[in-house]
Amino acid sequence: MRSPATRRRRNSAGHAAKQRNQRGEGKPETFNLLGFTHVCGTTRKTGRFIVKRQTIRKRFSAKLKALQAELWHRWCAPVVQVGRWLRSVVQGWLNYYAVPGNMDDSPTHLSLRSTRRA
Repeated sequence: MRSPATRRRRNSAGHAAKQRNQRGEGKPETFNLLGFTHVCGTTRKTGRFIVKRQTIRKRFSAKLKALQAELWHRWCAPVVQVGRWLRSVVQGWLNYYAVPGNMDDSPTHLSLRSTRRA
């Protein structure tokens, strides 16, 4: 069971968004923590308050560039070996960053432009 302080914080989060709108302040600021950018939002169906977590864009693009550089180094390696390595990298990314609301940037939706030869 949650402590009263935790319940109070959770209940007040949705009210805080309404109060900010009444004061004309708009959305609360975003903040970065543990590799995610936390953004206040609402659900599509019910319109309830949620905190969305998205991968920090700077970290994500840096990872893609590092991945591209490593693929260049592995260009002449056997396809099976590169495939195993790439699978482990993508699986590791998914293990940490695959949270609800963050899958718009998942590797399955990425274009392969970043990994193609120039």
